[in-house]
Amino acid sequence: MPLPTFGERCGAASLWWGQAPRAARVHSGELSERALGVAMLAPMVLVLLLVVAYPLADSLWLSLHRVNLANPEQGQPFVGLGNYLYAFRQPAFWYAIHRTLYFTLLSVALELALGLLFAVLLNERFRGNLAARVAMIFPWALLTVSNGVLWAWILNPTYGVANALLVGLGVLQTPKAWLSDTFWTMHVVILADVWKMVPTMTLLLLAGLQPISHDLYEAAEVDGATRWQKFSRITLPLLRPALLVAVVLRTIGAFR
Repeated sequence: MPLPTFGERCGAASLWWGQAPRAARVHSGELSERALGVAMLAPMVLVLLLVVAYPLADSLWLSLHRVNLANPEQGQPFVGLGNYLYAFRQPAFWYAIHRTLYFTLLSVALELALGLLFAVLLNERFRGNLAARVAMIFPWALLTVSNGVLWAWILNPTYGVANALLVGLGVLQTPKAWLSDTFWTMHVVILADVWKMVPTMTLLLLAGLQPISHDLYEAAEVDGATRWQKFSRITLPLLRPALLVAVVLRTIGAFR
């Protein structure tokens, strides 16, 4: 009859003395780590419920009532989906939705393309890389109000830099009032938003590029891969999670 192994003797001794086997202790440790994680996440979840979930639920409930801010003594009678049905019948509502979608799609697409380009360039090792990263952050670091004043000065029809530059180059014959035309107003606002938010997209994608090992690119070079093949077969697939996060965050911000 074969002799019991050392592990079997330890397991038997643990059972004899009323102690749990090693597997049970490991399992118990996993449960304790999970409980610790839940406990550490609980304050954040509570804050999100108070700051996000409650106002959202309250706004949804308020939207089901008729509210007259000029005459609050009339109360807030329940109207169900009446407010939504009224809004859906208004041409101005659908026009606003159309313009918002146009702004969101165009601005996010431009920010994604430029952010990906700048992220790939800044991920390379070259002299002045740190200075280039600091310069990239500058538009995003400015306050939104400061950005608005800056672009209002650039687009001013009398002394704006944009008109002075375009007239000097011969592109325009006379200065143009950029903010008095609906077509140009939308597109210069998109331009201002792209200028401010491209750094955010760049930083998000640059953070996704950092963990990609350079050994993969070196192996691809040994196999004779071109620069485009390395980008399309290594960079893009491994960058997909960061791309998804960046696009979702910027879409929410632009639509808002």
